[in-house]
Amino acid sequence: MGKITDKIYNKNFLLKNSLLFFFTYDFIIKLFVSYDIANLTYYRYGIVFKILIIISAYISYNQYKVDYKFLTPIILLSISFLVSQLSFSSTLNQANILFNGHYFLNSVFALLFVYMFNKTIILRVLNYQIKFFIWFMALNSVAILIGYFFSLNIFKSYFFGGTRFGFQGLLLYHSEAGYIYFIAICMAYYLYLKNSNAFLGGVLLLLFVTSFIIGTKKASFLSLIFFLYFFIDNIKLLKKRGTYYFLASILIITFLFRHIIVDIFTKQFSLFVRLYSEEGFFTSFTSYRNVLLQKYFIPYINDNWGVLNYIFGGPKFANSRVELELFDLILFFGLGGIVAYVSFFKNLCTSSTKYSNFIIFSLIFASLFSGNLLSSVNTMVIMFVSVLFVNYDREQSLQK
Repeated sequence: MGKITDKIYNKNFLLKNSLLFFFTYDFIIKLFVSYDIANLTYYRYGIVFKILIIISAYISYNQYKVDYKFLTPIILLSISFLVSQLSFSSTLNQANILFNGHYFLNSVFALLFVYMFNKTIILRVLNYQIKFFIWFMALNSVAILIGYFFSLNIFKSYFFGGTRFGFQGLLLYHSEAGYIYFIAICMAYYLYLKNSNAFLGGVLLLLFVTSFIIGTKKASFLSLIFFLYFFIDNIKLLKKRGTYYFLASILIITFLFRHIIVDIFTKQFSLFVRLYSEEGFFTSFTSYRNVLLQKYFIPYINDNWGVLNYIFGGPKFANSRVELELFDLILFFGLGGIVAYVSFFKNLCTSSTKYSNFIIFSLIFASLFSGNLLSSVNTMVIMFVSVLFVNYDREQSLQK
């Protein structure tokens, strides 16, 4: 019995299954919140659970080697946070303090994860995590389809109320669903190219199709970015007859399910079309974030900020954020935050493959128009695991 227990629970157990714990915990929170909309405590303290998981994973992994080049961004973010909060503490109420603390912990989490495991995590663990991630996302896509056809509230993107269209399955945060689906699609495609497996091809198609049912422009935008990459990557296949059979199959499937497709796109883009006709393309594309930038962000900065704020950020974040990643970063961490994340991504991209960098820069580009990337624990950890997996796998392939 002891040997079986040791085999199941070894030093890799918590690290290998960290994504399983994250997604399970998120879905449990989703169940609670869906029946108790007024109580956001479940949201606020979820980060504490995830921090405990990675610290426990680091201790049980027993590989006490850290990557010091990722320590600088953590220190810079911490200094910016402490200076901005302590310098202007008299202007903060309890709600500000709780929200700011929550946002800081979310923002620094992924950097801490990379700092702890970048030098020690092995390909076998990464391979396990990626396979779990793809299987989970395939299951999540089935949940999305079930939610769509049976209109189940628990699987909706906006399960907490409102009439907006969208289904994200088991995922908790609609703000990160588009990012996570983009990474899943990219990784399914990478594994498909590696193994030429028909089942993986089916999973890839399932992920791509259901990404448009999430109901956010971010998800659709990133899926179209992947499709453009896919087209460029496979342009040579246009010379092969099989490609045209495949395209013909897609057209036939589109025709057979045209009513469902029209229904999805009508519901998803009706608001986009209305805003486009009333306010123009950019306002529609950013969902009024550019208007919030002009009406609230810029006046707040001009009227309330001094030199310290520009360097370290400001404490009144929740009241003035616009969910455009660059401006949110400046608002919360100041120029110190920009330096920290430039350092982080520079170190991450320097040793990455072209495909890994495509994933990273696509996510950053999308976040400029919608935000919520750097503070998304799930997205940033999955991005790092995926990038490291591709890098290690390519390196191993070259050595063979």
